[in-house]
Amino acid sequence: MLTKLREQTIHMKQFSSDIQVFLGTRQNTDDAGEHIRDIPVSGPPNDIAVIDAYRIVVTYGDALFIEILNNNTFNVEKKIRLQKNCWGASHADGKLYVVHGDSIQVLDLSGRQMKTMKTASKSVSRIYTNSDKIVYSDVESNIVHCCDLNGEELWQLKNNSIDFPRCVTADNSNNVFVVSYFSDNLTIIQHDGKNCKTLLTKSDGLNRPKAVDFDKDKRTLLIFHKERKVSLFKVV
Repeated sequence: MLTKLREQTIHMKQFSSDIQVFLGTRQNTDDAGEHIRDIPVSGPPNDIAVIDAYRIVVTYGDALFIEILNNNTFNVEKKIRLQKNCWGASHADGKLYVVHGDSIQVLDLSGRQMKTMKTASKSVSRIYTNSDKIVYSDVESNIVHCCDLNGEELWQLKNNSIDFPRCVTADNSNNVFVVSYFSDNLTIIQHDGKNCKTLLTKSDGLNRPKAVDFDKDKRTLLIFHKERKVSLFKVV
């Protein structure tokens, strides 16, 4: 069950055009949802992932690098050069998982490439990882994939309710949340990929959702929409 806590329109400046910066640095928005500060970065950010309480990693889409930023000062601690551009990023157990179209690169925090895995899709732009699984979505085929940390596919799900799955995340039980841009909804997929259910639709206020993030400690779900409106839900 989802209970809406609040929603608010967030206005960001040119380099903060993507809500992923808001999702990854939500401690910079206080409990009332008021804007606290802008965070200058090296270009238009595309995705962000939390490494720990002190560091985040930011991707820049077509740029051939990612950056690790200090989470307090937001100074760049490390700039990691890549052979390909990077759209989505995630972190788990000291490793960075960065995705480009048809492959996932696994890096350590120094930037050393550990391995590259082919995806089952050529249109991957977002990724979520935890200690034993990787979840990513294909925006062209409208399929959500789950694989192990070696890239072996565990399950995939395609459903008529999922149209342009823009972003994925997961809860404490590894159930997957998907926001679909064109179908204006939030879908939850059972941890084994066998069943799914639409939880929120346009009638609940979803309007071209672009990003979703689940806070496992507070059990809150944050959804960002095209017009820079942020909705916060309590998962009970």
